[in-house]
Amino acid sequence: MNKRLFGLCIFFMLALAMLGFATKPSTPTSLVQVSDGLTILFPKNDYFVKDSNFTLHFHVHDSNDSIVNNESTVCVIHVYNYQGEHVLQHQMGFDGVDFEQAIGRNLSNRSGVWPLAVYCNYTGLQGSGPEYGFLSTYYEITVDGHEKDNPSSVALIVALMAVALLVGFFLLTSSLSLREDHEVMALGLFLLSFLSFTVSLNFGMIGVIKFLDSPDLQGLITTTNLIMIIVLMVLIFYFMIQFIKTVFDNIAKKKQERRGY
Repeated sequence: MNKRLFGLCIFFMLALAMLGFATKPSTPTSLVQVSDGLTILFPKNDYFVKDSNFTLHFHVHDSNDSIVNNESTVCVIHVYNYQGEHVLQHQMGFDGVDFEQAIGRNLSNRSGVWPLAVYCNYTGLQGSGPEYGFLSTYYEITVDGHEKDNPSSVALIVALMAVALLVGFFLLTSSLSLREDHEVMALGLFLLSFLSFTVSLNFGMIGVIKFLDSPDLQGLITTTNLIMIIVLMVLIFYFMIQFIKTVFDNIAKKKQERRGY
């Protein structure tokens, strides 16, 4: 097989791998509490179910550690999506104990972290001065509302990726070791190795979707996978041309040998 073609394809795969390692997965938003008299407490659940309706509750206390209500205090919530876009701004209601905000399916339709901020303004009663409070935190969405880091599932995906990579490197090594007169077979083994690398990338995509909740990394892997599939199709087309050419060359060679007799 043409050594330049091998070298070009190997360089291309290494470049794709470097792109993958260069991208950092997103991390959850840290909790920030700023109090100028008011303290906002968020009894955060661990996880919420994807595509579900639920309610967020916030305890708000003044500087005397007394619960405030909506008669003296206004609390506004802001919710952002994974791209940092402002998707909700709403004055929260009061249920007698907590300030609350209903979250609909449009704000739970994607797994991952949804950052939020709450700002409360206490006007004060009986001549007391104004007080303020700010809270920055997040709620997290998973497919089933449970912890997404399952060690056995992670180990299985990593093992499948490793197997696919090992098979791919074995096929690639085998194709490079063949002699020039076995060019079609070498190209076929190279195609299978490239297919194994693509399968390994797909397993990585499954792991990113299930465990990392990183849309940026998901998009990168999807794009990389698409490019590898396009390259694979081009190589398959080249393989078919070479195979057909080899078949016709063998037929012509046999006819020439028969004429020689």
